[in-house]
Amino acid sequence: MACKAQYIGTEEERIALSLRLDKELDDFIAKKKKSAYKDGLKPEEWDKEIESHPFFMKEVPEGEELPPLLQGLQEIKYSPDSNTADDLAVAYKDDGNFNFKHKNYRKAVIAYSEGLKQPFNNSHLKAQLYNNRAAANIHLENFRSAYSDCKLALKETPNYTKAKKTLAQACKALGLYNECISTCDDLLLIRSDQAIHELRKQAVDDKKKLDRNKRKEQAMQRKKNIELTKLKEMINSRGIKFLSDPFWEKPETELPNKVYVEKDHLVWPVVFLYPEYKTSDVIQHFHEDNRFEEHLSQVFADFPEWDEEKKYTLESVVIHYEDPNGKIHSVEKTSTLRSVLSEPDFRVDGCSPAFLLHAKGSAAFDSFLKNYE
Repeated sequence: MACKAQYIGTEEERIALSLRLDKELDDFIAKKKKSAYKDGLKPEEWDKEIESHPFFMKEVPEGEELPPLLQGLQEIKYSPDSNTADDLAVAYKDDGNFNFKHKNYRKAVIAYSEGLKQPFNNSHLKAQLYNNRAAANIHLENFRSAYSDCKLALKETPNYTKAKKTLAQACKALGLYNECISTCDDLLLIRSDQAIHELRKQAVDDKKKLDRNKRKEQAMQRKKNIELTKLKEMINSRGIKFLSDPFWEKPETELPNKVYVEKDHLVWPVVFLYPEYKTSDVIQHFHEDNRFEEHLSQVFADFPEWDEEKKYTLESVVIHYEDPNGKIHSVEKTSTLRSVLSEPDFRVDGCSPAFLLHAKGSAAFDSFLKNYE
């Protein structure tokens, strides 16, 4: 609960304040002695009452001003006129240590930071404040801040063992395994420490795992690049064209379904569009040598739920695609996918060839044809 305060008076006034603090504390305790407890003295009740006195108050009630007594105590402790810069830095360090001990790590960080703001020149004290703040930040999982503070501590005091220990912990948490290992080696040259031995072992194990995963990723990427090169060569050799940029030049997230190679053949995700009902089917694995009728016979093995008039059958369905100039082209059901994709006017949009399907003789199909006359 540290705060900066203004000058509170002369030496005589400060002595008088000290005497008044003693008297008020005695009066407070004497008053409590006269209070009767019907059910006996309970520890939690005593704690609650004693904490109501400003001398023992842990926090100022929200919305209230700092009690004069507590303000006086803080002014004695934190007055820049009554303390040297070193004294103030030590006072803030002590506050930080108290909060650290009680696991109030955020308050500890604030206290150490206030200490570092003081204009003192004691390098070892600065190193202690930096290291202690780093240790608190490690508990808060602010590992990058902890790492930076350790570096600053060692800049002030290069052989500061505690700062090296904290640095090793921060490096381990950040995945800086080489630096963690080298820092542990430096510490173990000074003296054997089981905790440092264990930390070093963990860093070595984690580094091996990281290196192994990197090798796997690199191998997978090499394999992926080889497969993509082969895929591009096969697509280009078939004369297949795209409506815009080829799919391999687009972000992965834009293309959930992709063409792939299977035993020197291309397998495509193909979309069947039904404009009359504004719905579609996706054939995830359409082998380029498959005929359209092979997949349509499965799609229309039963009437689709949306086909209320039961018009769409293998026999009645007709297939078209639209070229970049807005003209439609008919597709025979006996055609293979490869033969259609290789036609000069066909364009693949993204990574999925798309086709328009209608029921022959339907009003929707007649309207479709009129639109393209």
